[in-house]
Amino acid sequence: IIKSAKDTKTARKGCFIGAIIAAPAGILAAILGTTAAALFPGISSLTALPYLIVSTLHPVMGGLLIAGLWAAILSTAAPVLVGLSTLATKVFYDVDSAVNEKELFKKVRLSAVIISVIATLLALTIKDILSGIVMANNFRIPIAIGIVLTLFLAHRRSSAKPVIISIIASIVLAILC
Repeated sequence: IIKSAKDTKTARKGCFIGAIIAAPAGILAAILGTTAAALFPGISSLTALPYLIVSTLHPVMGGLLIAGLWAAILSTAAPVLVGLSTLATKVFYDVDSAVNEKELFKKVRLSAVIISVIATLLALTIKDILSGIVMANNFRIPIAIGIVLTLFLAHRRSSAKPVIISIIASIVLAILC
């Protein structure tokens, strides 16, 4: 919403509209969680939604709903990989001084391959997909905080060094968390 806006006014408007669109999803998630807790006391929060779907809906409808949720989760992999590889290339390689566009494209591809290998190795260690998603979200929070704080401070300096140090420190913090 923010990165694709043409100006600050459009970005603010887009964030407001995005919040209005996202709010019902959060409310629905809270209602479903409360319903699952009421119907099945003592159930794990990670298995509450699938158990609620399987036990209350017709098997065909429940299967379609779970398939849709699964597709939504998996469909984010490619955009996240492209975004991460582009971000890594911009952070660790001086994009502004790139003489050759082909060289820059090779760097983005290399970072995509490295990130894919790391993600695959991490995925092979995960025994439960829901636990893996929770763990991945726990990694994103300290990294995002570190990057956002650094970006607020980096505009005062012309060097990329604080950004690189912040990203590495954020990753270490995420691993420690």
